[in-house]
Amino acid sequence: MGDYGADVPLWHNGLMFTGPDELVEHLGVSRGLAEDLTAWGRVWEERDGQPSYGAEAQRLVQRLATELEHLGYRFVYVP
Repeated sequence: MGDYGADVPLWHNGLMFTGPDELVEHLGVSRGLAEDLTAWGRVWEERDGQPSYGAEAQRLVQRLATELEHLGYRFVYVP
């Protein structure tokens, strides 16, 4: 789910990370995924509601799940 000013739109009791570097450093995702998540978050306001945008979010959630499956986290996309 995107939000105004949220570059890395990952939430758990509030915004988890402020930028892609924190996502890589603290969660251990690849640089490519961190940059793709950040790009998605930055255009949220312009593209929210477009079917392709939701599909892109689902792909990013799947990438997160794949990269971090060893941690046991569950990721979901909430439009």
